[in-house]
Amino acid sequence: MEKVSPILSFSGQATLENVASQVSINFVEPEFFELSGIKPVGTSFEKQKQAIVNSSFLSIFNLDLQKAKGKSLKIEILVPEEEEIKTVALPESFEIVGSFAEEEEPKIYLLLEELPFAPKEFHLAKVKVKSEKFLEPVRAKLMGMGFMVSAISDVVSQANKIFKVLQVILATFGVVALVVAAIGLLNTMTITLLERTQEIGIVKAIGASAEDVKWLFLLESLFVGLMGGVLGIFVGFFGMFVFNSLVNLLAKALGAKALSLFFTPSWLLVFIVALSLAVSAVSGIFPTRRAQRMNPLEALRYK
Repeated sequence: MEKVSPILSFSGQATLENVASQVSINFVEPEFFELSGIKPVGTSFEKQKQAIVNSSFLSIFNLDLQKAKGKSLKIEILVPEEEEIKTVALPESFEIVGSFAEEEEPKIYLLLEELPFAPKEFHLAKVKVKSEKFLEPVRAKLMGMGFMVSAISDVVSQANKIFKVLQVILATFGVVALVVAAIGLLNTMTITLLERTQEIGIVKAIGASAEDVKWLFLLESLFVGLMGGVLGIFVGFFGMFVFNSLVNLLAKALGAKALSLFFTPSWLLVFIVALSLAVSAVSGIFPTRRAQRMNPLEALRYK
């Protein structure tokens, strides 16, 4: 394990500007938010006597972070004893320095060192392993110690299954689009052949060989396919940029960390260009052979 951040939670009461409310009060280590994947708006813990709250807490007092930042909280926690629940008032006030979006119960987060007594147990712990290969051994060890364990990798695994289904669906659409593109290119080259029939007759009449005519049409077909592949790559990158920017704007508004949702390996770009050339070459074979075998006299008479 690389990091462990325990959490100790109590029910309690928070007083802000002479208005009190029942809240959940959580004592954590400074790296708790990092391990939880939460980036508070404002600042995280920088020193003692600071508090970070969630959006549900702010909504109780009809505040946003700008209005709440810098305000002082008085906090009391309810500590279960053997036969009773004891009320413990924290001796000093706490300054609100940050918040994050969460629509659950109102919560306040304080540093663990603010707890006025030594804890007998913790309610939860965030654990970070050094590498993915240690995930399952650590999980097995913790479960063997009697802990209930859940990992972000479980969510990722479920998400990957969904993405695989989406990949199959998108691949099916891609194959259909590829067939349509091949038919379209074949149709375009055939029309080009018919429009240039007399030109082919003239070229052959002045000495061009059938091989020269073949390369004229084949190179034109390859050029059309190449430009289509390159244009498709640019459109794909533009779509990725727009979608990723919109998602990151939403993530920042909710207090989450911006990230890149797409990964494009270099081999994929090469494959797209190569596939475009291959499809254009196959689609251009029939018109090319037809032009290659065309009789010059018949071509000149064609109207």
